[in-house]
Amino acid sequence: MSDTDDTAEKKSVVKVEQASTGRSTCRATGEKIEKGEWRAGMEAWVAGRVNMTWQKLLPFLQNCSVETCSGKGNNGTCKQSGHKFTKGEARFVAVVKEKRNYLTLESAATELKPALEAIDSAEFVATDFKGLEELSQEDRQKFIDAFQVSAEAADKLAPAKPSSDENSDAEVKQPAAKKQKRGADGPSGGAGNSDAEAAPSGASQVVNEYEQRRAEQIARNRERLMALNLPALAAQVAPPKPARSTVARGLKARKKEKPPPGPRRESLRNKGIAADGTYIDDERRGGKVVYGRTEVTDPGPWVKAEDPPPPKARFPKGPVEFTSKNGSERIDKQMLELVRGVGGSPGKKKTTVKQMAQFDLKAEGVAKVSHAGISHLSFHPGTSHLLLATGDKDGNVGLWNVDHIIQSDDNGDNVDDDDAADDGVLEFQPHYSYVSGLRWIGGLGSSARLVTCSYDGSVRSLDLEKGQFEAIVLDEESEWSAMDCTSKGSCVYLGDKAGNLAAYDPRSHKSVLPEFSIHDKKVNTLQVEPGEEHLLLSSSSDKSLALWDTRKLGPGCRAVAQAEHPQTCNSAFFSPDGAHRVMSLSRDNTIRVWDGKKGLSELLKISHNNNTGRWTIPFRAVWGPSSDCCLVGNMGRTVDVFDASTGAKAAALSSESMTAIVSRVTAHISTPALAAATGSGRVHIYR
Repeated sequence: MSDTDDTAEKKSVVKVEQASTGRSTCRATGEKIEKGEWRAGMEAWVAGRVNMTWQKLLPFLQNCSVETCSGKGNNGTCKQSGHKFTKGEARFVAVVKEKRNYLTLESAATELKPALEAIDSAEFVATDFKGLEELSQEDRQKFIDAFQVSAEAADKLAPAKPSSDENSDAEVKQPAAKKQKRGADGPSGGAGNSDAEAAPSGASQVVNEYEQRRAEQIARNRERLMALNLPALAAQVAPPKPARSTVARGLKARKKEKPPPGPRRESLRNKGIAADGTYIDDERRGGKVVYGRTEVTDPGPWVKAEDPPPPKARFPKGPVEFTSKNGSERIDKQMLELVRGVGGSPGKKKTTVKQMAQFDLKAEGVAKVSHAGISHLSFHPGTSHLLLATGDKDGNVGLWNVDHIIQSDDNGDNVDDDDAADDGVLEFQPHYSYVSGLRWIGGLGSSARLVTCSYDGSVRSLDLEKGQFEAIVLDEESEWSAMDCTSKGSCVYLGDKAGNLAAYDPRSHKSVLPEFSIHDKKVNTLQVEPGEEHLLLSSSSDKSLALWDTRKLGPGCRAVAQAEHPQTCNSAFFSPDGAHRVMSLSRDNTIRVWDGKKGLSELLKISHNNNTGRWTIPFRAVWGPSSDCCLVGNMGRTVDVFDASTGAKAAALSSESMTAIVSRVTAHISTPALAAATGSGRVHIYR
């Protein structure tokens, strides 16, 4: 080895131990490794990350081998010492999960010594490694010295393969031996020997000339092919490489169960049974069939239709326990303790548009937080942990501890004594329908609350002390389409699909404002001004956005200011800096900035394709933490970052791991992090 190899920091490659539990599985045979049984472990890439994988000792040793480097391209590097192998050098090969790990003979002897000592010599010894008979005498001796093979065991080995020098000598001696044999068998003594000796020399010359001409022809053909530039042309017409699969973090895919086969159709006429008079009266959309019945003398067998199942409740009754759909009691408790302990007040330093333009997406920053499309997402304002809450189209609420360190077992699977995956993502169902509002209120620690509302007419607040989603509003008649709260949670404002506004006190669970109309159509968003909470901003499908004074709200009240888009206004939000600037997004393919201090006069208009179609959740444009940029999804599967003062596009964030259209975007108020959610329930964290 070189001096560099000698000084390189050596690390253990093979870990030999007795299994501490009975949960691991042998990667070679698929058998369970019992507790206390000897096993060998090596690191391998499993489930998107490097994990320790285990094998039973015997199959592990049987899969190991020794070989001579062929010299074709890179011959690899020793996993332990960093030594680079050269052509003709002997190396040791340890296989794990179809990956070959190379070691020098000296390193292999050190790494495998515990395994050879632990296994019964009747089952396996060092001389049983595959490929040993193919080594030259010199390399075999190196192996014997490294593994300290006894002289008795070494004598039992098959004869060694000749070295490269010995092969050359044999090739020189072989023609002479053939000449002598041909001379002895010739018809005449001396003359026959002379002719036989001369013939091979001429034949060898003919062969050499033929090989030379053949090599020249091959070289000419190669030059002609290179002149045609075929590799570049093939690359141009080749299909694009498929997008890299994302890391399997978060919720697992639902297993689709095949419905049981229906009864086999049989002819009553062939059975000799008279018709019972039933016929199809009408066929309607959705596969619905209306049956009729004629009067017959003998009605025959009549199968009474089963009673329809009772209708499902519109929303869960009473409080909903903090029990996740994918975790366990222990994991739920850990998440609840985590949310209670999130601290770290947001700093004054905010992420700027220049910083966001440099954000990147790592593989570990992707997780499936919901099985349905995500309609809302919000970061917890604390900085000690990066915690994200989401709401989806099916009424589920997800919590993701983004920086959660995944504990893996021997097979690369998540460790959990309760057989539940703990990768920082939990899903709850406090609602039965589309989550139309979601916000953190109340500050940090145990005083924080997560307030959510839904189309099912319910509004809930996550009580961290009780561990429940407490019911604030349960209204069978309303369909809440928008929601916002004051920062301390003293009042919750609700908008519905008919354009009405309502207000409730979360502490008393009572209405503090009679419901009245503020828009002609559905209210899409509501927001309380962060610095002056007596101002309320609304946007509606009636094309308008309006600014309201909450101190004067009531039936017949008028908006402080109002503006209008040519088409539906999907969203409108205040800037976080308290400057009363408003950013709205409309189906007229524009994003606009308005001055709230001057009667919502237009300051800026940005062209942007907002026609998401039927299957994609409509876009919403939000402010960056520094109020200097606009964040919005794009039909080209990117997150667009616009300068809020000039309208210029500062960046289009994208990644191979983000394979769907981003509908919802949010940024942490102080930590440099951006969350982008898709209709598939996947969330991407750019940093």
